[in-house]
Amino acid sequence: LTVNKTVNVTTIGNNTLVKFTIIVNNTSLVNATGVVLSDVVPNGFVIVSAEGGVINNQKVTWNIGTLTSGQNVTYVIVARSNATGNWTNVANVTSKLNDTVVSDNVTVEVVPVIFDVNKTANVTVVGNNTLVKFTINVKNTASVNATIVIVKDLLPNGFKFVNATSGYQQNGQTISWAPFNLTSGANVTYWIVARSNATGKWKNTVNVTSKENNTVTIDNATVDVVDVILP
Repeated sequence: LTVNKTVNVTTIGNNTLVKFTIIVNNTSLVNATGVVLSDVVPNGFVIVSAEGGVINNQKVTWNIGTLTSGQNVTYVIVARSNATGNWTNVANVTSKLNDTVVSDNVTVEVVPVIFDVNKTANVTVVGNNTLVKFTINVKNTASVNATIVIVKDLLPNGFKFVNATSGYQQNGQTISWAPFNLTSGANVTYWIVARSNATGKWKNTVNVTSKENNTVTIDNATVDVVDVILP
């Protein structure tokens, strides 16, 4: 018996589906009986499906039974990554005629998706009733693509929203854009124009998340709105 284990990707972000394929082949001249295939999915993954297999925690077992000479069978496990690291998935096959374990494995690297978020304002000190332009730049610094990226900007109470990059959605003082994908090394820029309407030091904060990383990445810009005193 031989076993061949492959995976559709080798480097991914977190919260990503992976497809493991296992092929068991009877290369002998006689039929193999009592064939059993087992696959131990590493702790960095959650099993989603394994058609025809019996799932017990992280282990999937197929009781193949008889495999005639030259016959092969294929099984698939779909799993979702849930922790970063290098994770090795091992498949083992045995038979009644040969209880020596035949193994094959694949390794998947789950890497963190990290954003470089930069928030700036075109001015830092203004008078009241003054337009201010906030610029947001988000860069995917990871070696994998980021999906379902969400950018949300919370305007402080000292400002009134005026306009923003097209496609924005406004909910009170929160401005956001539709989820999007950001390839490795790519960046995207948004802007918001708001009018100062109260004096004070006002901090404008932007939050960025993605499917692969739900930890909020934050940056902010502070604008001091001061009274204009005439002599």
